Amino acid sequence: MTSVLTALTACVAGALAVGAVHANECQPFVVNVRLQVDRSIRSPVIPADLKNETEVLWRPYGVHLEWTDSAASGAAPSGLSLEAILERRIIDEPGLPKWAPVLGLASVKRNAPSARPIRVSLDATESVLARRTISRTSSGWIVQDHDLGRALGRVLAHEIGHLLLGAPYHDDVGLMRAMFRPEELAEPDHAAFRLTCSGVARLRGRIGLLTGTEHELIDPETCLHGRAER
Repeated sequence: MTSVLTALTACVAGALAVGAVHANECQPFVVNVRLQVDRSIRSPVIPADLKNETEVLWRPYGVHLEWTDSAASGAAPSGLSLEAILERRIIDEPGLPKWAPVLGLASVKRNAPSARPIRVSLDATESVLARRTISRTSSGWIVQDHDLGRALGRVLAHEIGHLLLGAPYHDDVGLMRAMFRPEELAEPDHAAFRLTCSGVARLRGRIGLLTGTEHELIDPETCLHGRAER
């Protein structure tokens, strides 16, 4: 089975979930993201689609992303701030596996995010998308900018999940699974990149811990359960 490693933390089991937010009943949890984009990445479509996809994946859970290109000035009111780097090079650090490309990396402590920025690799993500069984021509594999931006947004959303949900945390399915298939990484449908019910519950508790308040982001009765295919 072709699969891709997207982050490095211990794994825990989970069930597929769909969450709905009662937008008028709660204040969103704000995450300020300072995004640094490698100067060699000249297409404006890629970072724009990355931002949009990351927002789309977290918005249903009451998490609102605000983007800045300047240095963070501290935690957002009733939220937090973090840094992310969209780089070209392959992520290669001691201790990382060599058997699959690492698309993104977040350094997470058990009780708090690390000061190190999130890293997302364009080259690694593009190489994975090129393995898909679609969009192949006689000249080779073609990766469109919109597909690449969407895929990078999903990688970044996953890594932000590690900072929001705490370490160690992976699910069997959904946004926080450790493995993404090339065929689904850039497909328009978001269904494969939702939080599980266990992830929703953990998010609620973690945001309450980070803010010192009770955040009822999700109606737990709207979660749908499923099992990962083996």
